[in-house]
Amino acid sequence: MFLFWRLLLAHLTADFLLQTNGIFKIKVKYSWGVLLHGSIAGLCGFLFALPYLHNRIVIAFLVISWVVHIFQDKAKIIINLHVERNNLWTFLFDQLLHVSVAAVIAVGCFKVNPDPFPACLSRLEKIYNDPKLVMVAIWLIVLTYGMFVLQEYIKKTIKGDKKEGVTFPGLLMKYYGIGSRAVIGLGIFLAGAYGQAWYILPLLMFLAGFILVKNGKMGVLDYRISGIAAVLIGVLMRLTV
Repeated sequence: MFLFWRLLLAHLTADFLLQTNGIFKIKVKYSWGVLLHGSIAGLCGFLFALPYLHNRIVIAFLVISWVVHIFQDKAKIIINLHVERNNLWTFLFDQLLHVSVAAVIAVGCFKVNPDPFPACLSRLEKIYNDPKLVMVAIWLIVLTYGMFVLQEYIKKTIKGDKKEGVTFPGLLMKYYGIGSRAVIGLGIFLAGAYGQAWYILPLLMFLAGFILVKNGKMGVLDYRISGIAAVLIGVLMRLTV
């Protein structure tokens, strides 16, 4: 499981944190624009598996994962264009396939032991080997950038919207949502470890969101989905970290 969590973090980093609007547009606009995003995902896989690169089996698995990511994203684009199935379930299925590839690599390389980092990277090795930091990073990406995408698919499903694609909010509301979920989730997580005073942060963010809804700056559905997701992920962080 040690390698799996780091490969999962690599996937989330590439698919959500590093897949900017510009990279996404290139991916869907050009015939093989997926090569750029897929290569970023592949590079992240190699970087997050750095201590394992002394083993040829690991390298082979990572190269296969790189290629699979490119063709999987290409297939998704083709299916979305011709079948119009870009919805919550296809999004979740796509993510499940990516996570499954990371799991297969971790299982296939179960007996491979990581090499120590060079002395000049000893601080990085401490971070890499810290399971708590890795799990917090995973949950934070899911909480912030992952939920930014997932929330729109959930809204589309609740509304019964059959139109192809999703409409994302502007930059201001995007980063407000990312920031508010981070504060709520981290507040709940920190309250479990450092005292109930940390619950003040989630309460303040819920109040701020309520005011935005009342003033027509935020939709009720956005407020509810984002808040519920932040609370759930905050609780999951407490249970798993």
